Amino acid sequence: MFDEITNHPDLCGLLRQTCEEMGIGVKVCDELMENGDLRQDRINILKIDAYFSTKRMREPSKSIDCLIIIKTGEREFGLTLVELKAVSSARRLTPREIKPKFDTTIKEFLSKQFANIFMNPGIGISYFRLWLVTNPYDWPPMPDEKYRKN
Repeated sequence: MFDEITNHPDLCGLLRQTCEEMGIGVKVCDELMENGDLRQDRINILKIDAYFSTKRMREPSKSIDCLIIIKTGEREFGLTLVELKAVSSARRLTPREIKPKFDTTIKEFLSKQFANIFMNPGIGISYFRLWLVTNPYDWPPMPDEKYRKN
């Protein structure tokens, strides 16, 4: 799957080193990192909203921020769809605004536009997760030392 992504003219431009936006992000574990960079043979992060907000689309669809793909075995991958939300209050987290972003990503991006990669019968999906990552209480980030203890 990683080779198909890297060699695809639309997908290779979506590859990122982090899943982060406006101070909200997902921390990648050390075993998937090498010298501060992602191990491209184990993990890919695609910036999905960059695909849907390109100039070729007149009215861009709402979509999630990142798709994290982790190799879990021989021709097996785990998919985590991530929506990052910077909000000042938990009340501003409204499912009717968030759900369509996941729907677009699943129905259009994974199942239609790039079905030959993500719906390939020769590839196993070991897990499929939907994450909403936010910090409505503006807690400071957890230091790496404490994070590793947990």
